[in-house]
Amino acid sequence: IIDNILYLKNNNVNNIINNFINSKIEVCQYQNISFKNMLYLWKSYINSINIPNIVFQNNFKNLLINKLNYDESNDYFINYTSNQLPFVGNFIKFWEENIYENIEEIFIEISEITYIYKQWLNNKKITYKFNDSNIIELIKHYYSDIVINEDKYIFNYSIKVINKKEIINNFLSYNTSNNFYIYENYINYCNENKINIFVSKLYFELYIQDKI
Repeated sequence: IIDNILYLKNNNVNNIINNFINSKIEVCQYQNISFKNMLYLWKSYINSINIPNIVFQNNFKNLLINKLNYDESNDYFINYTSNQLPFVGNFIKFWEENIYENIEEIFIEISEITYIYKQWLNNKKITYKFNDSNIIELIKHYYSDIVINEDKYIFNYSIKVINKKEIINNFLSYNTSNNFYIYENYINYCNENKINIFVSKLYFELYIQDKI
């Protein structure tokens, strides 16, 4: 906390913006960064150094325009890139291919999205270091209409490659003796699926209770 306070005390907004540019932005001919992407990079940067957002969006944009080449008609900064943007672009592509609205789904968890995104990247032989917090940042910025409850659950959305209800039904179909002893059933499910446990205890309980 003291370090953060001293950082803000010893650096004015202009200095912090300069530090952001030096840390996140690279000159790259024929590449452009949209303002929406620039705003994501900024949010990611201030999170990484643990300081609050110290500048309003319009002021942030004007400060950047004074420092970088900007195309107003297209709302992007010309001849710049960032090493974070491939991660962003791949996530948006992954989301469009794999996540969809489904009012019959109870919820999906951020950890499930993280896991499946890592598998998706592995299949393309792409490697990034990231965690659930990075995924939350991306969703909140690029899919702001989606509510993340407790920074963990997204209701009424599904992941195409995981049908959790089908997983539970298949499990119950050959574990008929204690179908509605929920806790015992979940323990058995975990014991039988030690590598790929796609169904959390809460989801398992809610789905079984709805079936009773």
